[in-house]
Amino acid sequence: MEKSLSCFELIGAWLIFIFPLYQGMLELQEQIQSVKRNEIKESTLPKISMWYWLFPPLKIRLEKQRMFKLLSQRHTSNTELEAFLHFLDKATAWFYVALGGLLTAISVTYGTLEQFKIELSPPIFWLLIIVIIICTFVSDNHRINSKRKQRIIQKIQNGMDNNL
Repeated sequence: MEKSLSCFELIGAWLIFIFPLYQGMLELQEQIQSVKRNEIKESTLPKISMWYWLFPPLKIRLEKQRMFKLLSQRHTSNTELEAFLHFLDKATAWFYVALGGLLTAISVTYGTLEQFKIELSPPIFWLLIIVIIICTFVSDNHRINSKRKQRIIQKIQNGMDNNL
């Protein structure tokens, strides 16, 4: 029974990292889309690489700087700036929740491995953690991808057309 509960705790701990991170990415993506909808010319500023998600505080900082530059080019109203800052604050909060989840997940992973008497050297343990984190970022980035959403919408619409 203890081993089963340890497995549940392990899964739960990683979910507490994965989905707040996903929510934070959604919040940030929503703000980016909002800026795009308002016809700000983005061609002058390069996009921030998805690889910065490996260190979320840096990604948020770079996106924030980029958005500020874009918004300043547009001469945005105070109301729009306040809304923008609200979204950034929500995204930042979700990333800190995800960070707490990550720290818990690392600890629980170690404890679960100990309980199952699986001994990993420290480099192998940290490699495992890094692989899980990278898989999480890749998965979450895939989930917020607009092309993925369009494919799903297309499938739903095609399915509806076939039923008519």
